[in-house]
Amino acid sequence: MKIRKAILTTLILLIVLTISACNKSKIETEPAEIHIMVPFVIEDQINSKVYQDAVVNFEKLNPLIKVKLDYATPQPNEESYSLDPIKLLESSEPPDIVQLSASQPILADKKGLLIDLLPLMQANGSKGISIPQQILDTAVINGKLLQIPYAVYPNVVYYNKEIFDQAKISYPQGDWTWEQFREISKKLKTTYGSILSYDSDTLDILMGSMGKGVISSDGKTTVGYLDSPEVVQTIQWLNAYYRDDDQKKAPMTYIDAFEQFDRNKTAGMVIKAGDVLSNSANKDTMGIAPLPHFEGSNRANQIGLSGFGISQKSKHPEAAWKFIEYLTLVKNVDSIKFAEGFLTTSKSIADASGQSSDPIKSILVDEMNYATKSWVNINPYFGKAWNKALNAEFAELLTTDDSQIQLRLHELALKLDLELTRLKDVDDLT
Repeated sequence: MKIRKAILTTLILLIVLTISACNKSKIETEPAEIHIMVPFVIEDQINSKVYQDAVVNFEKLNPLIKVKLDYATPQPNEESYSLDPIKLLESSEPPDIVQLSASQPILADKKGLLIDLLPLMQANGSKGISIPQQILDTAVINGKLLQIPYAVYPNVVYYNKEIFDQAKISYPQGDWTWEQFREISKKLKTTYGSILSYDSDTLDILMGSMGKGVISSDGKTTVGYLDSPEVVQTIQWLNAYYRDDDQKKAPMTYIDAFEQFDRNKTAGMVIKAGDVLSNSANKDTMGIAPLPHFEGSNRANQIGLSGFGISQKSKHPEAAWKFIEYLTLVKNVDSIKFAEGFLTTSKSIADASGQSSDPIKSILVDEMNYATKSWVNINPYFGKAWNKALNAEFAELLTTDDSQIQLRLHELALKLDLELTRLKDVDDLT
């Protein structure tokens, strides 16, 4: 009896393996055509050529797979040519591959628009993938990897070397704190020692090292989070930082801060990696330092990222995965060229492209070791919900007495929750 069971089990296993092998063979031998969304118009020859060359070389290696580039079309009265990937994914014939920001997969998951990439990674073997686990973790939603992050945007402190030299102050580097950042700012003799924009982004960055967020982990409420003791303490620190400098009489936006820094009227500010890379030509006079943390807390960097996801409607997800892998994960001439305009998540490509050894980019690469998910990206409606009215109310905290900050934050949280619910309800109806 036992022998019969063993024979039966063996036969079943052989059948399963045969079916799997046939399916794999079918995938590898059937022609496939896939489409990828390209977020710029065809007239953008410089960026277009990177994709075009990659397609040509990929098709030589995979002759049965044809890749079509779907270019964006100019939108009236809009500065950007980028398309809304959510609307594309909801269309009747979406591209197989779409580019996504950090928060967009959350909404896509809610609507069931993207496939889980983990099975594709495992089926194709992940030994060639050298993305740090911290980065992959930030892209996981409800246990699913809905996009492969190919570019990251850590926050760093961008500073003016000349102003530091004039003040005879050492450049900030390594593991340092917000308390040190504030003390250095007091000593720098410029119009502004440093600038932190007074907005939700700065609050998110400052809260990162505390391991606390301004919204619940399920993204449903800000009450009890935006008005928490930790946020109150952080706002009090930010207000004190502003009051250190008589020139900081009003809350500054990120644009205000960037313009002041660009005019050499401030020695330093927190800035996104994308802006650092675009200003890398000034590396002789400009430097960057790792993101500080509060004393007694851990280093944490609330990174932004861009990634590729595959539509749930794709007829050839395996072929789409192969192209994503070729363009972003496997070291080759095209993946290295593709990574020139951003900070790549792949260690092997970072090493091959020189990002790991570059004096500026290597600092950014190291910041990936402290990557955490931005709290404001937990709810896909957060950016829209934090509207002009709520932003103006938040700015009033600068002139609010310390004893009243918690009450004002609670009022703000109640209004923010109402707006988050309203936006969700509107989206559900449409």
